[in-house]
Amino acid sequence: MSLLVASTVAAISNWSPEGSWWLEFFEVPGWPHELVGGFLAILLVFRTDQAYGRFWEGRTLWAQMASELRSLTRVTVSNRDLLSPQAFDEVLAHLAAYPVALKQHLRGENNPEELQVCICYPRHMNPLYIRISPD
Repeated sequence: MSLLVASTVAAISNWSPEGSWWLEFFEVPGWPHELVGGFLAILLVFRTDQAYGRFWEGRTLWAQMASELRSLTRVTVSNRDLLSPQAFDEVLAHLAAYPVALKQHLRGENNPEELQVCICYPRHMNPLYIRISPD
């Protein structure tokens, strides 16, 4: 319906002679568009700033968690003599699986295969030794 009205107004304004009395009937003042445009610009800037703030807070928390996991891994590796080889591998596997489990929890997902890959890696392929990224 709005396409029909817009097409009719465009056709009348393009094909009518200048100075027609009924063209003034279709004239739209510019000030409402200016006010709405200014309001939308401020709203867009505000929402963008909020979104960037949320992103940066999440990124900071993720980096803090990665740092804590690296610290726990260093403590585990430095105390490997106190643990059996199986317990040592299990602790490292659980530390590697924690970021994946947290990601799945925050996204509302449940993918056991993704966790199984983290837990079943050999020691030299452990994601803690590679890199922790938020995907």
